[in-house]
Amino acid sequence: MRALVMHASDGLPWATRVRYSENSVGMMVGDALWGTASAATAPLIAADPASGNVAWFGTVAEHGEPAYYAMRLKIHDGRISEIESVVARRGNSGVFGKPQELTHDPEFTKPLPQGEHPSRASLNALIERYYDGASAPGAGGPLDPDCLRLTNGVPAPATALANGTEHIRERRILVVDVTRGVVVAAGFLDRPEPYLSAAPAESAAESPPRYPHSSGFMEVFKIRHGRIVRIESVSSLLPYLMPMPMPRSW
Repeated sequence: MRALVMHASDGLPWATRVRYSENSVGMMVGDALWGTASAATAPLIAADPASGNVAWFGTVAEHGEPAYYAMRLKIHDGRISEIESVVARRGNSGVFGKPQELTHDPEFTKPLPQGEHPSRASLNALIERYYDGASAPGAGGPLDPDCLRLTNGVPAPATALANGTEHIRERRILVVDVTRGVVVAAGFLDRPEPYLSAAPAESAAESPPRYPHSSGFMEVFKIRHGRIVRIESVSSLLPYLMPMPMPRSW
């Protein structure tokens, strides 16, 4: 992240071949945010040595304009082989809070008691159940009753993911941390919007667009006692059925 803000990619330990994407568009390292980033703040980091993935959630500024940012790095033999990032900028239709006020819930950094560490398989299965439920009408997955969700800094009911969603595509689990009960996942929400089910909100920042679109997302979950208690998501509007730029490698 220091190299990103300094626009200096040359000093990083790159693999021979590197895949890089920003908002689901494949590009060269040095493009896009590499030329505009002026700050990176409020980091929440989750790492998974077993898969070689590490995720960073926080905010960036581009020429002083703040945005929400989520990123996954793939590390192989001590070198960076993949960067997958989601940037939610002001003006990209959909919800958008106040990046300069972002604070992460302390639950994400609290370790679980030693005797309460879940297995990787159980955490994977729980998140898959959540997404299965989110794409089914009236379902919400294995959520704690007090579960809180932030999408681009805007609080919403934890079941809000399902609203208008046709299905959750290319969903994948990237990071599993059994010591903290933290999971990072990514994918696409496809919303064809064939019918209008509600009146538009008073503010464009409070309502998603009312035309066919997809959203690319990366989100982090906190799980305790087999229930999801916190969710933070960074999501960016994309063309409808936007393809995933990277093959699965984890």
